[in-house]
Amino acid sequence: MLNKLAAAGDITFVTDTTDARGKKVAHLTTTGRAHLHDMLMTPVATDAKRESLYRFKFKGMATEPVAVQSQILNEYKEALLTDLQIYQQVYLHLKEKLATASMDRRASLDWSIRTLELQIAESETKIKWSNRQLQDLRLTGAHGGKPNYD
Repeated sequence: MLNKLAAAGDITFVTDTTDARGKKVAHLTTTGRAHLHDMLMTPVATDAKRESLYRFKFKGMATEPVAVQSQILNEYKEALLTDLQIYQQVYLHLKEKLATASMDRRASLDWSIRTLELQIAESETKIKWSNRQLQDLRLTGAHGGKPNYD
């Protein structure tokens, strides 16, 4: 993978002079930064890889302007809010079904409801996290993009 990135001109290897073994460290090139920026700006599909793609974006967005970071976080939060709304609707529907379900369907419905409770809790936690990150960006944006630790 690293060799492919180097061959594409996205990274260069530099020998770490502080390491006695001469370990090589990869650094992003200007081309690599542009490629990373393009990847960060690419919309994320609503599929099984969505969470992984957003985690990748979060790890790579430190060098992006605050506006780009906010855009990525807001897109993530909107996807989570959509998920949460769907989970809550299905939860209510299954609760109604459970009330009139036959005994042989109750266990299945019960576990579906429990799973939805987990998904709702995860979504709510991720939304809170997103809101905190957006708030931090608003604060850092007011201080030239650097955290204010005063």
